[in-house]
Amino acid sequence: MPATHRLSPVSRPTSPLRFAVHCALLGCLVAGAATQAQAASAAPGVATRLDDATLRDYDIAQGALGTSLGLYANQSGLLLSYDSELTRGRSAPALKGRYTVLEAARRLLANTGLQLLPGARGAYLLAPQGKASANATELSATVVDAALDDPQRDTYRAPRSTVHLTRADLDRFATVSVGDMLKGVAGVQVGDSRNGGALDVNIRGIQGQSRVAVRVDGSEQALDVYRGYGGTQQRSYIDPDLLSSVTVNKGPSTRSGAIGGSVEMKTLGVDDILVDGNSVGVRLTGNLWNNGVEPANRSRHSKDQDLSTVPRDSRPGLFGSQAESGSAAFAYSHERFDLVAAYAHRNQGNYFSGKKGQDRYRLYDRWGDEQPSVANTYNAGEEVLNSSSETDSYLFKTTWRLADDHTLDLGYRRFDGQMGEIMPSDIFRYGTAGIYQYPTSEVRLDAYTARYHYLPAGNPLVDLTSTLWLTDANTSTLTAAWMAPKSQLFRTDRGWTRQDNRRIGGDLNNVSRFSTAHGDFKLDLGGAFQLEDLQPQKGVLTTQHDINANRMLRDASRQEFSFNGKLEYQPIEQVTLWGGGRYAHYQTKDNTVLAEARREDRKLRWITASSPGHWGSMTWFPDQNGQYTDATDPRLNNGIVFENSNEPFNGVPFNEAGATSVTVHPESISNVVTGYDYTPQGKSSGGGFSPAFGINVEFLPDTFVYASYTQGLRLPSLFETSQGTQQVTPGKHLKPERSRSWEFGVSALRDNLLRNGDEASIKLAYFDNQIKNYITRYYDPSPGLWGQMTFSNTDSFSTRGLELQSHYDAGRVFADLSATYYLKTETCDAAFASTLRSTANRYQRTQDTPDCTAGSYMGSYTNTQNPPRFSANLVSGLRFFDQALTLGGRMTYTSGPTAQMDKPWQTGATTPQIDYRSVALFDLFARYKLLEHTEVNLSVQNLTDRYYLDPLAQSFMPAPGRTWRVGVVTRF
Repeated sequence: MPATHRLSPVSRPTSPLRFAVHCALLGCLVAGAATQAQAASAAPGVATRLDDATLRDYDIAQGALGTSLGLYANQSGLLLSYDSELTRGRSAPALKGRYTVLEAARRLLANTGLQLLPGARGAYLLAPQGKASANATELSATVVDAALDDPQRDTYRAPRSTVHLTRADLDRFATVSVGDMLKGVAGVQVGDSRNGGALDVNIRGIQGQSRVAVRVDGSEQALDVYRGYGGTQQRSYIDPDLLSSVTVNKGPSTRSGAIGGSVEMKTLGVDDILVDGNSVGVRLTGNLWNNGVEPANRSRHSKDQDLSTVPRDSRPGLFGSQAESGSAAFAYSHERFDLVAAYAHRNQGNYFSGKKGQDRYRLYDRWGDEQPSVANTYNAGEEVLNSSSETDSYLFKTTWRLADDHTLDLGYRRFDGQMGEIMPSDIFRYGTAGIYQYPTSEVRLDAYTARYHYLPAGNPLVDLTSTLWLTDANTSTLTAAWMAPKSQLFRTDRGWTRQDNRRIGGDLNNVSRFSTAHGDFKLDLGGAFQLEDLQPQKGVLTTQHDINANRMLRDASRQEFSFNGKLEYQPIEQVTLWGGGRYAHYQTKDNTVLAEARREDRKLRWITASSPGHWGSMTWFPDQNGQYTDATDPRLNNGIVFENSNEPFNGVPFNEAGATSVTVHPESISNVVTGYDYTPQGKSSGGGFSPAFGINVEFLPDTFVYASYTQGLRLPSLFETSQGTQQVTPGKHLKPERSRSWEFGVSALRDNLLRNGDEASIKLAYFDNQIKNYITRYYDPSPGLWGQMTFSNTDSFSTRGLELQSHYDAGRVFADLSATYYLKTETCDAAFASTLRSTANRYQRTQDTPDCTAGSYMGSYTNTQNPPRFSANLVSGLRFFDQALTLGGRMTYTSGPTAQMDKPWQTGATTPQIDYRSVALFDLFARYKLLEHTEVNLSVQNLTDRYYLDPLAQSFMPAPGRTWRVGVVTRF
């Protein structure tokens, strides 16, 4: 059966890059005019020749030869004709890198016994080696347009659930908060995305503690931040303007301990910047949107500045707004190396909420009294305080083609940010009073990456990749102060958490491919490591008094090592089976010590020393004869005046206290602190093996059904095993989490479905995740006055649901529809349920606590991570004037949470579920190709100006209201 492939001439996907925010449009028009003149002499529609020396980027996975040749034709522009019988049963190696058209063809056809020969009308023919061009039979050539780029098509062919976002996808809408770039991705939500300016990704109900890996060019970042009554966040920082693409992989894999999935981000490359045919180029972008005002100024050093602020209610216009972004990128491409340098600036300001739907979020008790909610905190259309962000980002990358078979990629990325942030428990309001506007947090992140790839021609047993990366994060955030050293106090109940978090990681993997008479095999073997060190910043002063009072910032280290293997077997081209596994081991060390006061019942006389506004105490002990003499009188020996009897050595010397009133009380017997014992927190370690297997069947052309079972092993994190969180005891002897994930799916790709030249794809998947020994923190109300919170292993945590992804493109019209429906989220913990039943009383009616409950139990972080039961996303649009103009819209619907956690055993003193409601949002977008390499982007988000809370919100911070955006991008 003949097959012909060619990538038809289309415009390169572009992304907005700031030129000069307020002068962006004018500057880009001038630049675009220059590039238009340069391009006037180009001859569009001319087929690529095999001897074309231009270097092109290829990204083709190992697979069937016919599929690989189709991708090669698309990526090279070569008009290729071949008989499918020649490719049947043959496989091709992976092809990733920058090669000439001829070199790429040689690598794909190595060991196949096939060659490319020139034919008529610019086409090239696939023929057995040794056959002359004149004897080769040419097939009738047809041209196939690929409406989807290859990574997107691969998401429908792959036997797992993935989503690929191109630069064009990221450009369609304004990114008010960084989490907006993942809006509408099936099975994905972002936790508390409006508070703190970072990503905390939830995939299929699984979130936090490195269960979802966020990687940028292979480097991983995950910063755990304590949120008090709101729970916790695991934050990752990136400016979307520096990204080329984003790929979301759902579920565990044999290469990673991220049992929920991963978000793989790729930064800008030369192809995102260069105009076709040029070796030097610049890309400029600028964006303005109307929804942002400069936050009220707050000093990070003042301890008495009034924080209360009345939110403004006058939303600025497009050109009077504080919200703007822009970037500039430079690229150079040479036969032996590529170079990219980029800078991006973003300034959001505090945004304004929507104006319609506020009353839907009001809460009332059974007596009709209104309860705290987002609706009685922020009014419709008000400025949402602490939602600002101002960032500067830098990127430097280079690719060295050391030799024909060797490639080295080096990269450096810098992120400097000042992020609006507030503890969720500090968002409250009485009547028309103000809300706290805190000083912004500071984030500085440096990331270094190195990647080496060795792919020798003619050797299918070697496809070696090695990576090494380092992320160094320096963060200063305001959080609860009880556990912070006194030097870090900002207010009596709030202090700075100034931490350094360094992660070093690397991996080594090799892929071998070999064919036998019984089928084709692919063997993937590798190993990885990650070292993490978390400690206070160098400028943080921690005194002995802080140590005695257990006031410290987290100081710990962690190591993880793993080995992985996977064998794929393809007995025939239409069937692939695989099996493998991963072994991982970890060790953590908590460098802090736990101080425990030694107490004794002693005879003494209390002395009260006070002055206006101050009060303190001293202890006067008798001498050996039981007498109170001058020798033991603390007043005469400049003793310590202390405020807290639990810390009698921490205070002010009597001579400096300025006491104006001193009272000596009669002798009594008191239980007093006489000293301290120190217990090292020690180490924890563990590990295990997790297997995986699956099958993928192409039962009709481009129609697949697959099933997979993958176990994942998530090893305890530093946050769970080290001291540093208020009123929370680290987990001791924690077992690793073991996920058991089933996925069943069916997918299909069709060309010419409704009309000639169209393309349609669809995938339906069922997922069932069960995590044994799931680690969480509970609030146990039984011990003492304040209860107890401890990290522990539950019996299991489960999520189960259905997902749909689909795409249609007919040139003039296109549409994407995706949806997720959760069948359940459930936690089982017989031991904790038994504790709640046995400690029930008239104030805590937990006598009916079940061993398994929807969502989770009281105090669990999982309560704030419960996704919408149903969510759907529809993007559709029309293209006009030879695709120069694109108009479209998006509808995003999210329901209420999968589990409504309002039972007595689910509600408690901390970590409540924020009551988000169902909401339908409508957005519009337009892209106009003004000149050959210059385009203007317009968008309107939240068209109907809805007042709403995002799913997984931990804070009473409504999402942005109607937001207009204009952006421009040019390349020259």
